[in-house]
Amino acid sequence: MSPVARRHHTVPRFYLDAFARDGQIGTVELPGVKRFVQSVRYAATMNNFYSLDTPDPGDSDTFEAALGAFEGVVAPIIRSVVQEDTWPLPPEQRRALAEFAVVQHLRGPDQRRAMEQIMAATTKIELSIAGREHLFGYAREHLGREVSEAEADMLWEQVISPTGPPITLSPRGHIEQIIEAVPDFTKYILGRPWVLVRFDRKKLFTCDTPVALLPDPQSPPVQGIGLINAWSLTLPLARSVGLMMIDPIPFVDHLRFEDVAQGQADTREPPTSRLANMFNHATARNARRWIFHHPDDSSLIGNELPPPRTTEISFSGASTDFVDMGARIRANRTDGHGNPAADGGLL
Repeated sequence: MSPVARRHHTVPRFYLDAFARDGQIGTVELPGVKRFVQSVRYAATMNNFYSLDTPDPGDSDTFEAALGAFEGVVAPIIRSVVQEDTWPLPPEQRRALAEFAVVQHLRGPDQRRAMEQIMAATTKIELSIAGREHLFGYAREHLGREVSEAEADMLWEQVISPTGPPITLSPRGHIEQIIEAVPDFTKYILGRPWVLVRFDRKKLFTCDTPVALLPDPQSPPVQGIGLINAWSLTLPLARSVGLMMIDPIPFVDHLRFEDVAQGQADTREPPTSRLANMFNHATARNARRWIFHHPDDSSLIGNELPPPRTTEISFSGASTDFVDMGARIRANRTDGHGNPAADGGLL
């Protein structure tokens, strides 16, 4: 029986190998003070990140094993692009690479944090509007037990805090979200024209969240850039090869989705310093904690780097007054005759 894998790569080892030398990869921890070279074996790993709570402990790494099998399919495709200059890709290989981009976008700790923060914000809204008295029913439903008045006070303090109550998403919950989202999100990647850029002198680096989403530079800033509405997605495939998945809107009058998905709109772009800088800037700004680079490319990583990013979901100032809003709603409830309405419960 094979030993259970405990060290899980959140960015595939085969992918990081394209930025390594002899199994060693340069690593920068944001905001850039700590810089070192380490084995690819340890880069972008977290212990038990995908471990499932299963009756048989030997099955706990089932998803990690499935990821490994999937990566075994995708690795030769990326190598054929990088080493053999295969472009455009055959349709089935293009689909596999699209699925890889989606899985990579969804599989990391940043996405798990985002899900947790969305759940916390939703819970904050619901409980703030419903009021403290609903904490007891919430605890019975979600915690599976009764809570004391003291515990309710503590929970209420968490509810009215800026971030809402702390919520932890299990590996199983995260994995279920990935599996559910991949088919739909893959369509939006397949429906984009792909542009391959092969650099001669300039080099690229990557990070712990290598699929970067870029807004339209000609449009006003907007919140909530995702796989669907991003102007372009960038994915460094190796030190000298970058992939852009661009806005399909200019092509809608000329090509059907089926044609784009088959790769008929895929092209190459001549390498320029501007494009290399665009890739590297997008990668650096998209990193959450780690930037990875070839050991010979340390000079690419500047000194002005962003701090580590731990907040994935932000809300406008208007969304911070749910407690007061809830109090006003409850105070204004009537039965139609001006009398306080019986509490029907909002949860």
